[in-house]
Amino acid sequence: MTEDRVGTDPINVARIRVAGVGGLGLVAMAGVVAWNVPAIGIATVLAVTGGIALAASLVMWRRAH
Repeated sequence: MTEDRVGTDPINVARIRVAGVGGLGLVAMAGVVAWNVPAIGIATVLAVTGGIALAASLVMWRRAH
């Protein structure tokens, strides 16, 4: 008997272009996953908070110079 194996090759989603309605669906599904998986949600909140803080500090630094 031969054993049926499931392929374990990863899917490279970095090459998928996020454009148009299909891209909006990808972004929406990423949001749903981030909302339902606590570890991803926490990382997302920290990343957004850090990005906003960095952007605000760069704007303030740019206006001071």
